[in-house]
Amino acid sequence: EQAVQRQGSAEAALAEARARVASFEARRDQAAATLDKTYVRAPFDGVVVLKDAEVGEVVSPNSQGAQSRGSVATMVDFRSLEVQVELPETNLAAVEVDAPAQIFLDAWPGEAYAGRVLRIWPSANRQKASVEVRVGFERIDERLRPEMGARVVFPRGEPETQAP
Repeated sequence: EQAVQRQGSAEAALAEARARVASFEARRDQAAATLDKTYVRAPFDGVVVLKDAEVGEVVSPNSQGAQSRGSVATMVDFRSLEVQVELPETNLAAVEVDAPAQIFLDAWPGEAYAGRVLRIWPSANRQKASVEVRVGFERIDERLRPEMGARVVFPRGEPETQAP
């Protein structure tokens, strides 16, 4: 009879220990999930060029309220730099996707970068009478920076277009 009681007591202790293990595993998983939420990840490889949030600030992907910010940092993928051109509508017929272009940076106006037309926006800007065209660089070098001033020339005899 004592052995049966000890066996019942041991089985109860074993069940309690298993419940504690499950509880500790749940706490561990919750801590891991909480820690995972503290990492900041970007959907591409790049370089941080501007820190938008300070330590302790609340950051939210949908920052509707005044209590939170929408981003932590601004990143640039230097492999995908492109020039945004506001092309006058009157010159649109002379440009097509994948056509060659020459890009002149304001910082080095005498050197042309080879480029290609990547995209022609499907809508026009009525106020400016222009269409947005994106021109990509054929070759990227260390002198290129985001937001640099540029001028684009389309070799088909089209007038030069200043990029914003």
